[in-house]
Amino acid sequence: MRNRKNKQKKKKETQGKKKNLNRIYVLTFVVAFCSIVYQLLLAHTISLIAGNAIIWYSITIGVFLGSLGLGAILSGKVRQENVIKKLFLVELSLALFGGLAVCLMHFVQIIDMYFLAHGSAKMAFFFILLGSQAIVFVIGFLSGFELPMLMKIANKYSSEKKVTNRVLGVDYFGSLLGAVLFPLFLISTLKIIAVGFLVAIINMLAAIYIGKVFLQQQKNKNGNLAIGFFLIGFLSLGVLFSGEIEKYFTKKYYYYPQALYDFKSILSLLENAPEIETYRSAYQKIDIIDGQSFSAANIVMDAYTDKLLYEPEFPLGKELYLNGDWQFNSGTEEIYHEYFAHVPILATDMVPKNVLILGGGDGMLTRELLKYKEIEKIIQIDIDSEMIRLSKEHSLLLSMNKGAFFNNRVDLRVGDAYTFVRNSEDKFDAIYMDFPMPVDYNTSRLYSREFYSFVRNRLNDDGFIVLDAPGMTSYTKFNREGLQIIEDGKSPWKEYAYTVAAAGFGKVVPYISQLEKDNEQARILAMEYIFEEYEERPKGEELENMIDEYIHSFIFDSQEGFIFAQKENKGEISFHNSKVGTYLLNEKRFKKAFELNYNPIDEIEWQYVNSVMKPTLPKRNFWQVRFPYYVQ
Repeated sequence: MRNRKNKQKKKKETQGKKKNLNRIYVLTFVVAFCSIVYQLLLAHTISLIAGNAIIWYSITIGVFLGSLGLGAILSGKVRQENVIKKLFLVELSLALFGGLAVCLMHFVQIIDMYFLAHGSAKMAFFFILLGSQAIVFVIGFLSGFELPMLMKIANKYSSEKKVTNRVLGVDYFGSLLGAVLFPLFLISTLKIIAVGFLVAIINMLAAIYIGKVFLQQQKNKNGNLAIGFFLIGFLSLGVLFSGEIEKYFTKKYYYYPQALYDFKSILSLLENAPEIETYRSAYQKIDIIDGQSFSAANIVMDAYTDKLLYEPEFPLGKELYLNGDWQFNSGTEEIYHEYFAHVPILATDMVPKNVLILGGGDGMLTRELLKYKEIEKIIQIDIDSEMIRLSKEHSLLLSMNKGAFFNNRVDLRVGDAYTFVRNSEDKFDAIYMDFPMPVDYNTSRLYSREFYSFVRNRLNDDGFIVLDAPGMTSYTKFNREGLQIIEDGKSPWKEYAYTVAAAGFGKVVPYISQLEKDNEQARILAMEYIFEEYEERPKGEELENMIDEYIHSFIFDSQEGFIFAQKENKGEISFHNSKVGTYLLNEKRFKKAFELNYNPIDEIEWQYVNSVMKPTLPKRNFWQVRFPYYVQ
């Protein structure tokens, strides 16, 4: 009888150990899922804040792995009898810090912007680097304790050597699930702040499970569980109000002049700041804001354009940003789009019949090209269906692009430009490329030798291509003599030009949206503004210098770079009479567009060529973080 009871007791103990072992496997899977999502979330957030995705992803993942290793080493000092209690505290701490991680990153960004706005660039760099990576370190360090302690607990319930391997295997599978769900579901369907809070809730549930199942003998068990449930409530509020929290940080980014005038204002709520419209796609975050930046364009733009004479209801003062990078201001957009669309046609005296537009999802480049009746068909490829939807439905974009995407000459397709030019058999008379600034590998490949080679294959022999070349106009500001010098160390002109030439284009010509300084109407408008703003009116040389400053500032801010290319190097660039009306571009400004100090391409310098296999873009120092356009 006693032997029978002992067998039953032993069987029950074995079943209990097996049950606890299975629980450990489930816990390992859950915490591994949370850990990898924290890692990806931190890397994704800092890359969005900083803009140079490749470097910041690498730094962040490196710091996370290093701190993970340190935590794993120090976990060896935890005694066996305390390991479950320590694991509970680690999960509790991880859930709290993990849930707040994205918010903490944005606070680091706010303080970084404060230093930059007040001229402390070095302090800003050290703060964004150390502040962001301190957050990464804490979460990685805590995560490092998890796996070794779970192995210790698992070995307590089984003496099999395979247990350790199984715990490791389950950990890898949990990481796999997190790595797959993060880009395919979490980021594409939820706000990034909500993702942090949601994963933290899962992490907190794991902590509560540990407390309820494995800490039954602890005196303060109920107190620990109460803390866990309280924190779940706190994190749930974070999920519920994630939209409002994101709005707060977004306003801090775009309306920083009101938010960061002194250090005390860093936490100001900006209750009176205009609302920001935010839209998300699988590829980018789209923000439409009231342009709060005062620039010289507010003063002198009317001296350069006739737009408001013909379209007095045209919307002004709105700005659109993609992932925090400036795209256009509704009051000045014709500078960019008229130079982009019309200069190549005026230079060749050839209106293309079949046109391919790659990118340009706002529809304004299409609007300009549709002015030519000779254009029979435009095929446009843009990868972002949400941007296209907004261009068709949003009142601002629809009024700006004049419903270009509804024109029966436009064949609008959602797809990848790289794939299209590689696989298509169609030929075109003109190919326009309007892409975002290359900040990572995905955008860099759209400026690669391979891509331009595919583009060349799609071009008719007498056709042309033209591309927006972001950052090419890295000039110094005007000096007292009204001159500018290109900053070779900053401008990616060579990367763009040599890459296009390496793809087989014989003629590669840069041009910029350059406006004239000697505009009498602009001087009158600037003078009127100065007289209104200053009680003591400046006179003589002081007045002339102030007027020059406003005009030079406007011209400097409006400079955008483009590259025009053809298969063969034939003919000279010269102005031909326009076949359509433009609000801003004329013969004088056409000629100024080519008054450049770029060195002509005599021989390809291969070290500058951007390739899919050997990228030379983006050309951006990793300490340069994203900022709204008007403070750069």
